[in-house]
Amino acid sequence: MLSPKKKSAVSEPLNTLTVLVPDGVITKDNVFVLVNALHFKGTWVKEFYPAIITKSGMMVGLGEEKGEVIGVMKELRNVGCDVLTIGQYLMPTKNNLPVIEYVEPEVFEFYKQEGEKIGFKSVESGPFVRSSYNARMINNKF
Repeated sequence: MLSPKKKSAVSEPLNTLTVLVPDGVITKDNVFVLVNALHFKGTWVKEFYPAIITKSGMMVGLGEEKGEVIGVMKELRNVGCDVLTIGQYLMPTKNNLPVIEYVEPEVFEFYKQEGEKIGFKSVESGPFVRSSYNARMINNKF
């Protein structure tokens, strides 16, 4: 677990995953704000409530490398994320970023296995997985 005294909870993998989006840029600073939601009055929320289940999700297919995805997964786990969903990015409108790659099912399985090795309590990974994918079932596990 990262120390609350650290100024940044996010390290190098996110530098290479900076993504241009129509309304701005997603950077390490944006992710740091999200990570800080787990931080309260100088202490990680998990230190107060160790049983709380935290979840995050990501979409792939925008040209990222496997190593970059694994790096982000490790960062999420390092800040106490318990559950992870990984799905295929699909361009919702012509005004959004185009799909760079349709990720093969074997790669999604690889991400699931790696996430379990990293220590996530649950990883749902597949082309049709979305952030709420099997949320009730996952919640019932804990």
